[in-house]
Amino acid sequence: MKAGIIQAIFALKVVQEMERLPADVTFILLINSDEEIGSPSSRLWIEEHARSSQAAFVLEPPMEPEGAVKTARKGNGRYHLQIEGRAAHSGVNPAAGVSAIHEMARHILSLQELSDDKRGIHVNVGIVNGGIGSNVVAPQAEAYIDIRVETMEDFNWMAHKMQELAPIHPEIRLQIEGQMNRPPMERTAAIMNLYHLAQQVAKEELNLNLPDTSTGGVSDGNFVAACGTPTLDGMGARGDGAHALHEYVLIADIPKRAALLAGILVRV
Repeated sequence: MKAGIIQAIFALKVVQEMERLPADVTFILLINSDEEIGSPSSRLWIEEHARSSQAAFVLEPPMEPEGAVKTARKGNGRYHLQIEGRAAHSGVNPAAGVSAIHEMARHILSLQELSDDKRGIHVNVGIVNGGIGSNVVAPQAEAYIDIRVETMEDFNWMAHKMQELAPIHPEIRLQIEGQMNRPPMERTAAIMNLYHLAQQVAKEELNLNLPDTSTGGVSDGNFVAACGTPTLDGMGARGDGAHALHEYVLIADIPKRAALLAGILVRV
């Protein structure tokens, strides 16, 4: 994202020096630090500016190997499921216990059944903890769940499904925390019109091929697009290895992507 900030600053500098914009045009550069945790502090700020903007460009990295911009993203949800049972000695008196792990296992299987490749729904139970000893009926268990969806209809459907979670065993206590967080960035006609403009600028001014794609990853572009603002994501620097130790940016490509952004800004 640091490379994306550099691109934005230099693109705005170029646009200013070109003096090709009407005096009443205003650019807003939003930089936040909480995107990776769901943008809890900056979401309202982002949406406020999105609603008053005619277009938005997110300087997240593009998709490789071709540097494709993102015209669609899945939405996501994050949940923490906690289950409380009753401990007992598994050898002496197992019937006195109520296993939180057994209960959790049944919920995990039910949650996995909500995944639907055709609809683009994916439920991942990524972390599971529970129990206090191999000879103890587990009194507690917890799971962390990630959900991805392609449409607002399924975004709302999954929110309802998670709210419906209830104990299967009558003596189990269950608590679910979390929410569906980022709505999906659906590929609308307005987004595609903005993409075709970017594609034209890339070809005519920079002789670049600019493909588009969709991704299951999320960004603050999800919030912006859900406000109805035409949004192009993945306009940032090219590279690879996001979140990995070998993450890198193609430095030579930064001026090209900055020039692309500047060229689009004067035409929007």
